[in-house]
Amino acid sequence: MRHKSYAQSDKMRDSPFVTPMTLLARKPLLLAFLLVLPLWIVLGNFIVAASAALLLAFLIAMCHALYTLKKSAGDKAGQTHHHDD
Repeated sequence: MRHKSYAQSDKMRDSPFVTPMTLLARKPLLLAFLLVLPLWIVLGNFIVAASAALLLAFLIAMCHALYTLKKSAGDKAGQTHHHDD
């Protein structure tokens, strides 16, 4: 028997818009861990790099979530054609 998470990953895999960046946008802590090292090299301070990576990762995740909500709301609004006369 397959778990729910496997079923969700199958749905994500079937979608034509799933890219590695969208998967990272869904997991902000993983994105933050990946951003820490380059930011540490650029900024030269680990604490500042970790803070910036967390802020940037959660900003990216928030923007992605708002985009998908707006897109799904637009799809639902496009399916029902109600006219106020």
